[in-house]
Amino acid sequence: MATGSYDANGIWNYGEDDNIALFSDTLNKLADSTSDAFTSDRSRLSTLEAGSLSGLIPVKPATVTVATGTASVNTLGVVTFTGATAISLNNVFSLEYTHYKVMLRLDNSSAGNTACLRMRTAGTDDSSANYNRAGYYINVGGSLTGWTAASQTLLSVVNMDVFTSGTMFAFAELTIANPKMTTRTIVNSTALGRDSIGAWQNTTSNAVNNAATSYDGFTFFPNGAGTFGGTIQVFGYND
Repeated sequence: MATGSYDANGIWNYGEDDNIALFSDTLNKLADSTSDAFTSDRSRLSTLEAGSLSGLIPVKPATVTVATGTASVNTLGVVTFTGATAISLNNVFSLEYTHYKVMLRLDNSSAGNTACLRMRTAGTDDSSANYNRAGYYINVGGSLTGWTAASQTLLSVVNMDVFTSGTMFAFAELTIANPKMTTRTIVNSTALGRDSIGAWQNTTSNAVNNAATSYDGFTFFPNGAGTFGGTIQVFGYND
């Protein structure tokens, strides 16, 4: 009887020296199928381990720092926070990605104000006058208003003056370019919130941080008294 052997995936292939239809042929049909499945699965695992998937990849911060309130992070990096005067994501940026998408959803606040952003490195916010920004906003039923602001210490992201507790009342989507590189960091955002009389307000802004600094994180905070809560998730553009 011919001796069987293992294939490249460690699946045993039977051998026989009969000159008729072999029993091993039947057994090997199952083995071949199982072996093919191993090859396919290993290929997919190699792709995942190499980080070679295209598109948006969830990025989990190494740590989260919350002032006053509480925060938690799930396996996909979704940060849920409440009662915070500030929420910081640390070591979420790396040189693995050049561009990042940040999704900010707000569903509670103790006072009417604006949600703002500062870049952050090594656990410290950049609160210097490095931020230049421009944009426009429009209220439902209102007119378009433009604005510019140079040498600011923060970036205004979304108005959250009026809300209904327990429901989404403000949302912002930010694209951040070059945060980890030692060059200018660019932040573009679109947001929907409510103004002081409860009218929905759409805001689009473009900003640049002129400091040639490598940032590894950021902080969101209300620009004024009070606390806020919601969720934050970061994605890297794997292109």
